[in-house]
Amino acid sequence: MELLLKFYTSRWALVFSLITMVACGLGFSELQMRLGANIIDVLRGGYDADMVQERFLIYGEAGRVLYARAALSLDVVYPFAYSTFFACLIVMGAVSSRASYLAVADLPPAERAARLRDPALKAQILAEENDNPHIFVQLLSTNFEAMYPMENPIEYLPRNENSVAARAESEGRDPEEWLYDFLADNDSQNLIYIPATSKSKDKIAELLKHPHTVEALGDGGAHVGSICDTSANLFLLTKWVFDEKLFSLEDGIKKITGEPAEFFSFTDRGTLAEGMKADINIMDFDNLRLKTPHMVDDLPGGGSRFVQNADGIVATFVSGEKIYENGVATGALPGKLVKSSSAAVREAAE
Repeated sequence: MELLLKFYTSRWALVFSLITMVACGLGFSELQMRLGANIIDVLRGGYDADMVQERFLIYGEAGRVLYARAALSLDVVYPFAYSTFFACLIVMGAVSSRASYLAVADLPPAERAARLRDPALKAQILAEENDNPHIFVQLLSTNFEAMYPMENPIEYLPRNENSVAARAESEGRDPEEWLYDFLADNDSQNLIYIPATSKSKDKIAELLKHPHTVEALGDGGAHVGSICDTSANLFLLTKWVFDEKLFSLEDGIKKITGEPAEFFSFTDRGTLAEGMKADINIMDFDNLRLKTPHMVDDLPGGGSRFVQNADGIVATFVSGEKIYENGVATGALPGKLVKSSSAAVREAAE
C-alpha cells in the first residue's frame, strides 16, 4: 500500500489534487487548509514527493488519513494509470499575461511570430511580470527542469537532459529566454510538455501491470486548452506493446477495450462477438504513429482546444456504421448517450 501511495503522489499529481480540492471549496478544515499552504511552500521551493508526505505526517493520524484520501482521490480527479499524461501543453503561457505580449497576441499567427522575434519586443516582454496569471502559470512557469519541448517523434517519458533547463544550460543561455525563443518559433505553434506526475518508465510499467489497474484514460473534454491526453489508449499500444514489449498485442488490445468496458459495466461492448455493439477500430499497426497535438479554434465563441491525430487508424465504426476513414469524418453520427438507467448497465449492477 505504501508503494502504491508513493506512485499516486509522485511529482505533481498530489499537489494538483490538493489545489483542485481547495479551489473547489470542498469544505476543507483548518488542518487541511494549513496542509495546502504547506504543500504550496514545498512546491515553490522545489518539489520533493517524500517531503510532501512528511508534511502530511506532521499532523499525525489525521494527516495520514488525509494523505491517503488525497492520493486515492487521483483515481477520480485524474485517472492515474497514465500518471504522466496530465501534461500542461503551454503555448506562450509563461508570458501570456504580460502587457507587451497582449499587445500582439491577437495578430495573425505568422505576423505575431515575426513581431515576437523582434529583439526589442522580446527584451521588453521578458522584463515584464505577468498580470494576474493563471494558477498553472504561477506554479509552473519557472520550473524549467520539468519542461520538455514537444517535438517529433513524441516522447512522453523524456530524459532529464532534454528539459528546457538542461538544453538552455548546454547553450549557455537563460532558460526563460530559451523557452521564449522555442515558443515563438513555428508561428508560435510549438508546445511544451510538463509531466505532472511520474515519468519513470519502471514505475509506470509496474502500475500498468498491476492487476487492479484499469487502463481507461481517454479524456477528450476537461481543460481542453491546456491538456491533451486523448492519445492515452493509443500510447499503450505504441509505447508499451510495440516499443517496450510490456504486453502482447492481444493483452494490450484487451486493456483498452474489454477490461474498461467490463469495469464500467458496459456489457454490450468491449469484445468482437455476435450480438455485441460493433464499435470497431481498424488499424495499420506498422504505421501507427501519434502526431504532435495542435490547437484549433472551433469551440463556441471562438474558444480554443487541443486536438491530437494519429497515423495508422484506417477506419472507425460505431454500432457497425463507419464514422471515420483514414482520419476523415464520414458525417455519420450513430452514437448515443449512455445512461446509467440503460437495461444493460442496470442488469449488470443487479
